[in-house]
Amino acid sequence: PLAPAYMRLGGSASDRTYYDVSDSPVAVPPPPWELVLTRKQWDDANAFARDLGLDVIFTIAAGAGPRDAMGRWSDANARELLTYSAQRDYPLAALEFGNEPNLFAIRAGITGYTAEEFAGDLSTFRSLRDEILPHIPISRQATSTLARRARISSPGLCSGRAQLKSCR
Repeated sequence: PLAPAYMRLGGSASDRTYYDVSDSPVAVPPPPWELVLTRKQWDDANAFARDLGLDVIFTIAAGAGPRDAMGRWSDANARELLTYSAQRDYPLAALEFGNEPNLFAIRAGITGYTAEEFAGDLSTFRSLRDEILPHIPISRQATSTLARRARISSPGLCSGRAQLKSCR
């Protein structure tokens, strides 16, 4: 095995990915989603990680797709994936809420996104995590090096291997 190590499933595409863990996944995601993560793909990624003794750090979509008419993040799609993952005891080490929230306007198509809105969305996500996978820490999101000074962070979010072990 390659352990101890982590496999991060995240990046820019994360915020544009629709989760479909149904028996008959959609070929094309509902707008404004752009990509689909199917049950088979998710199962295969987790089997790969488990076979190699890796723990998974996964970025939950926080882009334009999972938002209501008021622009608030909706937990419906993430709920399906996290519930499915909990039922299978997948090797999740941490969850990130969105990728590079400091660049949502550029990478996720969300303009005018404020720190207050991010905090509200993160609170909704934290409630979902607490309900389904309370033992999995929420990791601090990746942020772009273009905007280092504008990092969005919050107490209780984890970064680094040592914090992942102690931050729940």
